[in-house]
Amino acid sequence: SDPQGNASSGVGVKTKNNDDHLYHVFCSQVSINNVIRDTGVKNLRIVPSNIDLVAAELELINEEKRECFLGNMLNVVNGDCHYILIDGPPSLGRLTVNALTAARSVLIPMQCEYFAMEGLAQLINSIRLVKKKFNQHLYIEGLLLTMFDTRNRLSHQVSDEISRHFGD
Repeated sequence: SDPQGNASSGVGVKTKNNDDHLYHVFCSQVSINNVIRDTGVKNLRIVPSNIDLVAAELELINEEKRECFLGNMLNVVNGDCHYILIDGPPSLGRLTVNALTAARSVLIPMQCEYFAMEGLAQLINSIRLVKKKFNQHLYIEGLLLTMFDTRNRLSHQVSDEISRHFGD
């Protein structure tokens, strides 16, 4: 549900102008099963996304139960998959709320830098809010430190701070 489409391009799936993608599913123009595409990785399929998905945020404003759209779409494919990974946008908008409402757990990737620590507190508060209002079963699976440089003292400081607050 990330309009940047990094997960799509990361597994080698590019959307062309005439290809259906997640935005078309949000707009009920096509079933999610018709948008799922194979990747070059065995047993890994993807629902591609692109920048058009930004418009879905605006289109969801007047919809009832707008926080449940993604979860309802995924229910169609849920029995066919062992795991469904949702790559959410870094912002805390409607698409992120949809992703958190649809998810069972959250794995938070976090860069080893100071400002990421501030954003983490805000994200955890948002997760608690979504859990309270929309998805009581949601839990934080863990934190994944990214861009960790063993030569950089700040990376170690951020890692130590995370361990103090959340454990290993």
